Amino acid sequence: MSELLRRSYSIAVNLCALVLSVCVCSSVLVAQDSILIPEIVREGKANAIPIRVSANDQALQTLVTHAFNSHGAFDVVSEGSPVYILKLDRDKDDRIAYILQKATPLAEVAKGSVATVKGGNWQIAALRICDLIIEKTTDLKGFLAGRIAFVGRQNGYREIFISDLFFQKVDQLTTDKSYSLGPSWSPDGSWIIYTGYFRTGFPDIFLINPSTGQRRMFANYKGSNTGAVFSPDGKEVSMVLSSSKSTEIYISDNVGRYPKRLTNNKSAEISPAWSPDGQRLLVVSDQMGSPQIFTIDRNTQAMQRVNITISTYCVEPAWNPVRHDWIALTVGVGKTFQIAMHNLKTGETQLLTDHKGDGIEPVWMRDGRHLIYSLREGSTKRLHLLDTQTGHTTALHSARFGEASEADFVYPF
Repeated sequence: MSELLRRSYSIAVNLCALVLSVCVCSSVLVAQDSILIPEIVREGKANAIPIRVSANDQALQTLVTHAFNSHGAFDVVSEGSPVYILKLDRDKDDRIAYILQKATPLAEVAKGSVATVKGGNWQIAALRICDLIIEKTTDLKGFLAGRIAFVGRQNGYREIFISDLFFQKVDQLTTDKSYSLGPSWSPDGSWIIYTGYFRTGFPDIFLINPSTGQRRMFANYKGSNTGAVFSPDGKEVSMVLSSSKSTEIYISDNVGRYPKRLTNNKSAEISPAWSPDGQRLLVVSDQMGSPQIFTIDRNTQAMQRVNITISTYCVEPAWNPVRHDWIALTVGVGKTFQIAMHNLKTGETQLLTDHKGDGIEPVWMRDGRHLIYSLREGSTKRLHLLDTQTGHTTALHSARFGEASEADFVYPF
């Protein structure tokens, strides 16, 4: 059996064994509010835009300051000469008014107000203002008010959670006391598709509504059913099925009907990732003897290897939603795994992380500049935001939350 296929099957076997061996505990984390904001690790501040933030509410000022500092294109200052001045006012109904001024000469740039918006709290309204300001002052799309789905380990089990970007309001979506893996948002944020072991002890694919908790089976074919990802338009889903005794990529409609086999060979293919136009996919295949990344044309089914020379172990590809020539991926470097970025047109590859632990599981933000990844240190994983331009990172949650990994991102506005 190939190494990649062995790895995918061993994960399933090990998880099934763990499900049977762990003890059942009663305490479950649900709807935690105001998780302590961790300290930012800042690098490359030289080109950041100085901005001064003032608010009538300390919690509001803390969150907005943290959001801008985590972005990388801004540097929140209390002294000196800022380029912009942002004033915020939060009223008793959680409506937040804002005025953005250019400091020299003092002139109004933008003003308005945002009430509690989709997401159900004033924090999302504040982050939405940050995004409006980012889009007004730079050529970047805002992403700070987006939502993430991720896998959290609580009481020995892996469950699906959803949260705002900075873990101010965290909700546990599954409580199966089992293993739930690989959450992927639909583009409009109305569904999450994921792999669950809770019914049969084997990997099946489920759809769950994050607002209501409504859940239904998506794929439970013989063998393993994993790796499901919505297409950019939300009309289709790519997934990994092993019903043919080999691990292959399939595409179905967005409710699981009419699965079409996209790969058909003796090697193992996993980790499908859509191109922004939905016409190609990135996959990981072991047909070269070690895990490598390939592109597949969905119409011709032609596969072409992405020639990445810095590592012989390349997995977990993610296609940049803005700069379509670039992909992010995880590469083996020495005894660690690190996040890298590769240009499909020029062949250029850049290492983005250099941790003593492992940087894994990259997912792009909607601006094409930032990504979220998991930092694995020992037996724990923690989600981080990475600015690929400056290189600085922000831990998205404190150690109080525990382990979080396998994030996916959506911007439902």
